[in-house]
Amino acid sequence: MPGLAWAKVRGEFAFDGSWRDIFVLGTDLAARQRMLDALRAARYDLSYRRDGKPAELPASAEEAFPLEGECDRLLSVRFCGVLANCHFFRRDEIEFDIDPRELVGQPQLDGLFGFMRCLADAARRDATLCPENCPEAPIFRVRPGAAAIEWW
Repeated sequence: MPGLAWAKVRGEFAFDGSWRDIFVLGTDLAARQRMLDALRAARYDLSYRRDGKPAELPASAEEAFPLEGECDRLLSVRFCGVLANCHFFRRDEIEFDIDPRELVGQPQLDGLFGFMRCLADAARRDATLCPENCPEAPIFRVRPGAAAIEWW
């Protein structure tokens, strides 16, 4: 997969006390369903928690969101030693957070870009890596169907 060299971009992952977020904006339940199906098909290491307790990942994207009175639903995806967590906060965006300290070399960087490509292709929307809670300030962007990784 075409990508960027770790030596060139490693500074983007210098720990500053905050996470990095992967955003896919402008989504709906259909895009989330495609995302869940793609993650299952890609055979990522997936785990799901409902109110803090391990649970089966629902087949339906609708069922993945918390019900009234529930605290949280958490989907965790592990790739190349990196843990990405999705909290199901909003229906109109997909957001995963990652700890930048887990990106320590080219294998993790390539795994991150592969994960972002999976999200972008499934949702049919751009996937961006941004500073925590800053979707308006992308660091990297993966466009659905495009080979290049864009870096700002």
